[in-house]
Amino acid sequence: MGKLDPEKLKKRILTALIVAPICFFLIYYGGWPFIVLLGVFFTFSHIEWYSLARKIERFSLLYPLGVIYLCGSFACFYVIGVGKNMDAALLLLLVIASDVGAYFAGKMIGGPRMAARISPNKTWAGLGGAMVCPAVLLAFVEIVEPGNANISMLVLFLVFGALIGLFGQGGDILISLMKRLAHVKDTGAILPGHGGI
Repeated sequence: MGKLDPEKLKKRILTALIVAPICFFLIYYGGWPFIVLLGVFFTFSHIEWYSLARKIERFSLLYPLGVIYLCGSFACFYVIGVGKNMDAALLLLLVIASDVGAYFAGKMIGGPRMAARISPNKTWAGLGGAMVCPAVLLAFVEIVEPGNANISMLVLFLVFGALIGLFGQGGDILISLMKRLAHVKDTGAILPGHGGI
């Protein structure tokens, strides 16, 4: 079983309480503020990726691959957000739920590690939390939305929510591998307690 670090947890919560409402408001508002928000996050993500990749031997391969990945990710979020701001806000909420679920399940339950040599703090319990939380949240949204009492859609939403958690944890392990190769603890410090964008 892992141990919760009260200082780190306080930093994570404080950062989230400041950043999350701003992000949700700008996503909901849409238009140019939404585009500016994406631009700011893309810029910092790119800076973090460049700083990480240049410390690794295969920079000429890893750097462009990372840029392609970032461009694809932000383009998808832009497409989801344009005209469907609530969908983009829900996606962000699901990712946050996955992260929170992984953190608390991993710390409170602990147990066998997923990839001890790459990311010693990642446990199978954390993966379970990362998959269950967004699945339950998405299923709840499906249930409370008027006229959506459809069992097959509910199952689909549970699976989709779980997949968000699964892919999120896969991405976390990939970044952990990159950090290990670069000999750094965090990808950045712009979000205190969260270890980078």
